Amino acid sequence: MKKQVVLSKISALAAEIREVEAQISVMTIKSVRVKMEKHLKDLHKKADKLAAELKEAK
Repeated sequence: MKKQVVLSKISALAAEIREVEAQISVMTIKSVRVKMEKHLKDLHKKADKLAAELKEAK
């Protein structure tokens, strides 16, 4: 995969992570907060995969 494509995916994912973190900070219902925190962990896993792809990209 081209570096530029991976970089744009990383940028979009970073924006989504910031949005989820903002949503979590204002949540008061524990069950919803826990669900969003799990979603955030999943987003960080995606980010790690994209970082690995970026290292391999040409």
